[in-house]
Amino acid sequence: MSGSKRPVWLVVAVVFGLCIVTYLALRPQPSVVSTSASARPTAVAQAAPLAVKPMAGLSAPANALAVFGPQLLTSASGPEDWAMEGNNPSRTRAVTTPLALPLSQQREVKLTADTGDGSPISIARGIMLVESEHLLRAFDMRDGTLRWSYPLRGIYVSPAVAGKYVFVRSESDNKGQMLALDIDSGKTLWAFTPKRLSSASTSYFGGHLTSPVVVDGTVFVGAGKEVYALDVASGAVRWEFAAKEYISSSASAADGRIYISDFNSLYAIDQKTGAQVWSHPTTMTFYFAPVIGGPTVLIASGSQLIALDTASGQQRWMSNLPGESVIPTAVQGSRAFAKSTSTLYALDLASGKLLWQVHDTNYISAPAVAGEQVFVISGMGVSTTLSALDAGTGRNTWMLPVKSLATTAPVIAGQSLYARTTDGRVLGFWR
Repeated sequence: MSGSKRPVWLVVAVVFGLCIVTYLALRPQPSVVSTSASARPTAVAQAAPLAVKPMAGLSAPANALAVFGPQLLTSASGPEDWAMEGNNPSRTRAVTTPLALPLSQQREVKLTADTGDGSPISIARGIMLVESEHLLRAFDMRDGTLRWSYPLRGIYVSPAVAGKYVFVRSESDNKGQMLALDIDSGKTLWAFTPKRLSSASTSYFGGHLTSPVVVDGTVFVGAGKEVYALDVASGAVRWEFAAKEYISSSASAADGRIYISDFNSLYAIDQKTGAQVWSHPTTMTFYFAPVIGGPTVLIASGSQLIALDTASGQQRWMSNLPGESVIPTAVQGSRAFAKSTSTLYALDLASGKLLWQVHDTNYISAPAVAGEQVFVISGMGVSTTLSALDAGTGRNTWMLPVKSLATTAPVIAGQSLYARTTDGRVLGFWR
């Protein structure tokens, strides 16, 4: 589809990881799974050719479990990591340290038998996790060698790393599991099967396994009409929350609460007990996840962007940009960022006042924010560009044309930025 505007349904799937699948009701059943020949980590031929220049400062701790203990395992990113989709449990897609400009391409990882967009990559403990169709690959960040690969059902899996664990969703034909893998070997540690996923009554929209978020030794994931809290080490269910409708977003977490949406409501759930703290009515919208900045949680509701108080659920402000359906994408300091298919918006986090907007005729990605820099991918097909915008004004401060960049959001690790392409590559940029 290079060179042409993509259908809305494909853009939604690429950005927010919601796949259309068929229905099958299954009982929850955490278990330890043996790695059979069809589900065992394997090497992939023709591992990634890389530029000679190595990544500096990307060494992994010897044993995160031994240092912190399982109760403190959280998918929060260190200064050299992007450990989950959104970078941290609040899904802010932001780091505090700016990148040294100008950037240039220093690394190329080629993925065999892979095209399309895929999920944003995850980087943690010196390993880069790259999802492609039906496969998760782990590359060593020091030399680019392939450490392991793991066969998965479906696409847009959005892995999250906490300690030695990689948590990843695997779903196809409405059959799915949440998997825990060993980050060093790719070995399956446990698998959890939810009681149900999507439904024919909603044409298989909603109810899919969501991108995992890990806080204090607990994995939080939505599936069907349920939200599950799973023990990091065993996959055992700590609690289960029953939503009223099918889940339509992934979860975010902050200050002891989990935030997740179904077709009609945003729920704030007590992280430890699974009790509902509050709910707020919404209009059915598919978006990746709520974004949390301090005492404010940003959600999409129909064509509106809404800011709620995290403690009470009371509305702080609402933004309805004429002719645009927007979704929250990032928070950095006093600014919130939202996007439609082709426009990125910066708003005042406290008031919702529009500060600036940047438009591309074809497409603009969700951002990765580094201090006062907002990095985005724009364009389509062979005419794509990686740009740095000034967070205060939206002014373009640096840009680099790069052919065939995917619509997948870029990610930041240390002083490096990584972006995917539509022809099966991951590119690394730094000064």
